[in-house]
Amino acid sequence: MKKPEVYFRLLYKVIIPGIVVLFIPVAIIVFLFTTVFSEKSTPNESSYISSPSVKDYVALKATVIFNGTQFIISNNDNFNYNDIKMKVNGKFILKVQNLKAGDVYTVGLMQFADDDGNRFTLLQKPQEFFISCKTGGGQDGFYSAEWN
Repeated sequence: MKKPEVYFRLLYKVIIPGIVVLFIPVAIIVFLFTTVFSEKSTPNESSYISSPSVKDYVALKATVIFNGTQFIISNNDNFNYNDIKMKVNGKFILKVQNLKAGDVYTVGLMQFADDDGNRFTLLQKPQEFFISCKTGGGQDGFYSAEWN
């Protein structure tokens, strides 16, 4: 019968190093696969509004406040917003003709609807809000906000 020290020596000198040698390359491959081939989970403006490129947009100085039942949108720029498209959670849309410079627009959350006509309701939580529009100078304007 072999002494327990022999088994411990075998375990520490042969088996554990063998496992480590196999584990490290597998861990590296898994890490590379998940970082290189996975999609980013953070939303970006190009997934919500089609445009030639984000750099062509004017960053709007808007503010959007959600008070539980309504969105309060302020145009803090010195130009009007025209042909406005507002989007909540990347799905629910409301189109508005214009919002003059310095004006505030208050809208109930149920005014926003998806492509199938489903309304945004009190049971849903707004997490993202996007505005795209034409500025007074004809450029494309863009604004986004996120809530937790």
